[in-house]
Amino acid sequence: MRLSPCRFKLPLTDNEGQPIAAQVVIELHHTLLVAFEGFTIHPTSKGRWVSRAGQLYQEEIVVYEVAAPKQKVSILRDVVCRLGRRLGQLAMYFDAPAPSVEILDLSAPPEAFAVKKGGSDEPQDKTARRRSNKNRRSR
Repeated sequence: MRLSPCRFKLPLTDNEGQPIAAQVVIELHHTLLVAFEGFTIHPTSKGRWVSRAGQLYQEEIVVYEVAAPKQKVSILRDVVCRLGRRLGQLAMYFDAPAPSVEILDLSAPPEAFAVKKGGSDEPQDKTARRRSNKNRRSR
């Protein structure tokens, strides 16, 4: 199943410059783990944007990435909207491209993933073949 690599940006301070409460972040992490079974937080960066009223905002943010099934993208969007309202944000960045992420389950033994020549997805049998005498070089 392909997943959408959804991203949203969480400011580390509110619009008055006060730090976001740790409890808000803890609750967000819990929600993302329960609803989507995981997330990635990218390093902090700085962003600037201008509101509709012409106010310039500069803030430090972290980018969250969540791989969501197509049918759950709207749920994640709702989580981000509720988070933004709770924090008193004027806007929240949310990106949900078409499904393109595949989670590769690597829990099987490595030999189960060997690929046969010709591009088959079936596990490869790695038994060695001996050459017949007629194919061997004489010494």
